[in-house]
Parts: sequence; structure tokens; C-alpha cells
Amino acid sequence: FEELSMRKPIAVIDPGHGGKDPGTVGIGGVKESDLVLRLGLKLRSWLKDFCEVRMTRESDVFISLAGRAALANQVKADVFVSLHCNGVKNPKANGFEVWCYKSFQRVVSKVSETTLCYRLANRIYTNVMSLELYKGRGIKDTRAEGRRIYVLSATDSPAALVEYGFITNQYDLDVFDAPALASRTALGVRQFLDKGWWRK
Repeated sequence: FEELSMRKPIAVIDPGHGGKDPGTVGIGGVKESDLVLRLGLKLRSWLKDFCEVRMTRESDVFISLAGRAALANQVKADVFVSLHCNGVKNPKANGFEVWCYKSFQRVVSKVSETTLCYRLANRIYTNVMSLELYKGRGIKDTRAEGRRIYVLSATDSPAALVEYGFITNQYDLDVFDAPALASRTALGVRQFLDKGWWRK
């Protein structure tokens, strides 16, 4: 028990898309895959002293959705955070949102995984929104919205998918490089892990 309590939590950071899959292509041809990789590397720097950080990718390479989830499960991640940006044809669409999968039923330290996934999403959402940069689009449950996000449903740990605005909207694209964006995301992850729910 002492060894378990002293180990660092494991966080898997998943910059979405990559390689042959650029994700959303925004204003000026900017690629979602490039933006979220840059953010993911910054996030790793903010978290590395507190927890063991594993990246699903560290360069512009393609990793399948199954491969991303498999990595998280293989290293027995305590938390999984997938980084993305939105994009639509309407250039006025904007805002920040976090997705979670609330169908887990496993119980960790008497707290259901359903609750943990929401708590993780809420910590990230609250900290990023405190910057007052984005319009808030809320925390969204894949089940309630009728949407299946593979990396959330296939991972064994509490997981969240973060959509950092619409890169088809000029304001949201400009906000993406705000210096505090990575640090506030990291703070949300750390606040979640600080509760010790990961000690399972």
C-alpha cells in the first residue's frame, strides 16, 4: 500500500489526428493536428514534475484511435486527455467545450467512473474558462448527445476530450496560442489527480 501511495499518477496526453490525418483545416490552411501537438507538448512540460506523462504522439505521425486507447490501457493510465479543435463551414461558430463518456460503471474508491469522468472534464473546463477567452459551450456527455467518441469509450481510465475552439473562426484561432492555455489545462488535470482517486 505504501508503494502505491507514493507512486506518481500516469497521465496520457493525446494530441488528436496527425500524419495523413490533419483533422480540421482552419483559416489560412492551419491544421488541427499541428496546433494540438504544439499544445500537447506544452501540457507535458507543465505536468511532468507532478505526474508521469505519456504522449500518444510526439511528432506529426498518424496513430489509429485503437492505438491511442491501447497505449493508455497498456500503461495503466490514471487519466487520459485528448486534445482537439473544432471546425465548421460557418465562420461565426465559436467556443470551448469538453466531452466526457459517462457510461462507465467501474467503481474506484467508492466513486463511480461515471462521476470521475465528469469531474475530470469539469476541472479542465472550469480552469480554461476562467481565462475568459472563449465562449463556453459546456461539458458534453457523449451518451446524452448520441455521439460515440472511441478514445473515450475504449480507455479504462477517466477520460476527457477537449475542443479548444473553432479554428474556422478567426477569434478562436487567435486565442489558441494564449500563453496560459496549456497551464490552465494542466491545472485542471492536476486538481483532478490531487484528489487521489487514481490510487486504485
